[in-house]
Amino acid sequence: MNSVIIHYHEIALKGRNRPQFINQLVRNIKNVTFDLDVPDVRVLPGRVELILRTGTSWDAVRLRIERVFGIANFSHATRADPDIESLARTIDAALGERQVSSFRVSARRSDKRFPLTSQQIEQEIGGSYQ
Repeated sequence: MNSVIIHYHEIALKGRNRPQFINQLVRNIKNVTFDLDVPDVRVLPGRVELILRTGTSWDAVRLRIERVFGIANFSHATRADPDIESLARTIDAALGERQVSSFRVSARRSDKRFPLTSQQIEQEIGGSYQ
């Protein structure tokens, strides 16, 4: 499943009003993507996830959400099973036919129960492409 992970800055600092600001951000995201194939917008701890259906145009979504007030940054994301082999297969599928001479792997674990550290994930995934 493809999605967009959206991070916000200042609204996280609003204290007791924080849920109101986050809900307004979600409404704004839904408003700008209403005619795109976006089935759900979910609030996650410290971020918002915009779920995309297969075939939804990343360029169209990107152009819409980059103008939403309150968004600090966002990234296109794909889900994978929590194991190194599955992560490597998902990355291969995302790269498709593209050929690159060099690349970088950056990992941040939101689930600390994953058996490898972020640095170990980077080394394992990056090492599999040598």
